[in-house]
Amino acid sequence: MTRLALVALLAALLAGCGAAATAIEKEFNPDPVLQVGPISSTTSHEIAKLDHVASVLAGRRHTIVNCWTEDDWAELSAWNSEHHNDDVVDAAGVTWLRTRRIELSPFVCEVLKQTLAKSALQPLFESFAITVLAHESAHASGVRAEWLAECSAMEIEPRAAVLLGIPKAQATRFQHIYRGTVYPYEEARYRSSDCQHGLPGVLVPDTLGSAIAFRPLQRTATAVVDSLPNWKDVEGGSGAFGPLSHCAPIADRTLQAARYRVKLLGPSGSSVDVSSVRLRTQHVFDHALIRFRAEPPCTLAQLRTRIGRLSLSASVALAPVPRAITDLSPEVRAFRYIWTEHGKRFIDDSIFIFDPATLEVPNLSFDVLAGTVPLAVEVRAVKAALRTLR
Repeated sequence: MTRLALVALLAALLAGCGAAATAIEKEFNPDPVLQVGPISSTTSHEIAKLDHVASVLAGRRHTIVNCWTEDDWAELSAWNSEHHNDDVVDAAGVTWLRTRRIELSPFVCEVLKQTLAKSALQPLFESFAITVLAHESAHASGVRAEWLAECSAMEIEPRAAVLLGIPKAQATRFQHIYRGTVYPYEEARYRSSDCQHGLPGVLVPDTLGSAIAFRPLQRTATAVVDSLPNWKDVEGGSGAFGPLSHCAPIADRTLQAARYRVKLLGPSGSSVDVSSVRLRTQHVFDHALIRFRAEPPCTLAQLRTRIGRLSLSASVALAPVPRAITDLSPEVRAFRYIWTEHGKRFIDDSIFIFDPATLEVPNLSFDVLAGTVPLAVEVRAVKAALRTLR
C-alpha cells in the first residue's frame, strides 16, 4: 500500500478483483445469499437485472450480482483485511470463484442504478462502473488472472453497456473512455501490452451534468491547467473512483449539481487534483462550510488508523498552511498534511474556495515531494481559480 493510496482512503481505484472463497466465520459471511431487491443505500440485495447482464457476459446461467450498503461493504473490507486478503480490501468488486457470486461496492452500484435509470450524466464514472461489472463477470466465467479479466472486461464492455440499456454508439465510447483514461493508470497486474481493445488516446475529464451545467466549472479547471504549463494534464486519469470520505465537507455526491475534475502530473512525482463542484442549495453550501472545520482532524485520524492497521513505516501530521495561500481571499480555506515515509517528506495541501455567489466550491489538492515544487506554483494556481469566480 503506497502513500498515495492512503491519501485516497476510500477510493476504489481497482477495476474489481477475483478471490477464492475462504472459510466463513460465524459472525460475518463474506459470501452471503441475499434477497432479491432494488439497489438500496439501506439494505444489501441481489439485483435481478445485474444477474441477467452478468450471466450473459459470463456465459454461465445463474451468475449472481449482489449490491452492498456502505456499512456492509465496510464490514467486508475489514473482514478481508483481517484475513490478509489485501488485494481486495479497497476493491470496487469481488468475485468468489467457488460460488461465482459477484459482490459490488455501493459506489459502483449507485452509478449502475443511475445508468439503468438513464440519469447518470457522468461518462467517466459510468464507463468505470460498467467495466467493473464486466471485469467481475469475466472472473465468474472462470478467468483468474487480473490482467486477463481486465482485458476481457474492456472487450465486452460495449456489450455490457448495451445490456444495461445504453445505445451502441455510447457503449463503444465508454469502452474508449476506459481504455484511454482509466486503464493506463491501473496497477501493473491489471495491464498488458497485448490488450488492444478500445482506443488508447481517449482522455476525458471527470464530469457530472450536462455541458451547460459544468461549463463554468470547466473554466475554473482550465484556468488552473493554463497556470501550470509544464504539468501534464491527464484529465480524469489517475483519479479516485469511489465514495467521498465521510470527513469531507461534501460527503455525498447527490449534493453535487455539477462537477468538473482533472488531474495534473508534475515534477518528481508531484500531482494536483483540480476539481470544482456546484452545490444544489444554499443550505448545502452553508453546511459544507461548517463541515470543513472538522475535516482536517477527522481525516488525520482516518489516516493514522490505516497506517497502524497496515503496519506501515510512515507517519502523518497536520501542519500550518502558508499564509501566502490563505491570505489570497477570505473565501479560501486550506489544510496541510506532512507525510514521512522511508526518510522522505511529502506535502499534501487541500485548498478549497467557497464561493457564496455561485455555490461553487473549487478544490486544488496538491501532493508533492518536499522541496520539489515552490510555494509560488500553488499560489499561482489558486489565483487563477479565483480570477474565474470574480
